[in-house]
Amino acid sequence: MLRLGSIVEYEFGPNTGAISLIYSHLLKKYDVDIDKDILVNHIGTELQEQIVRHGNQLGINIRWTLPGDFRKLDSFNKNLVFMEIINEALLRLASERPQIDIIYKSFVNKLREGQIAHVLIHPELEKLIIIFQLKKTKLRNVG
Repeated sequence: MLRLGSIVEYEFGPNTGAISLIYSHLLKKYDVDIDKDILVNHIGTELQEQIVRHGNQLGINIRWTLPGDFRKLDSFNKNLVFMEIINEALLRLASERPQIDIIYKSFVNKLREGQIAHVLIHPELEKLIIIFQLKKTKLRNVG
């Protein structure tokens, strides 16, 4: 699940649900699993930009200058701002936490018992590294 919040702008709370739901749905639809809930925090100058892990949550604090007329923007343009913040946060996550691998898809070999193939995506700032991993397990096919 990906969520966007702000400690600076009160209008983020009630207005970011749709964009957060869309990102979360797309991640799930394409079987992207990063095993963490991602919370993108829009912060002010009093806090430090950082990426922090808390149990099953991954917090990304990001400072982002909002347009001066942000509160007057229509929903479409507010969502564009929300997308810019989320995209920037995900790019920073990719560049600052290179050890994060996203399991994109897993395949069980039906002919050879106990073999599982994983396709991993390792995000970097300017590219994605795609890794194919073959694992042998002691699991047995039950069907």
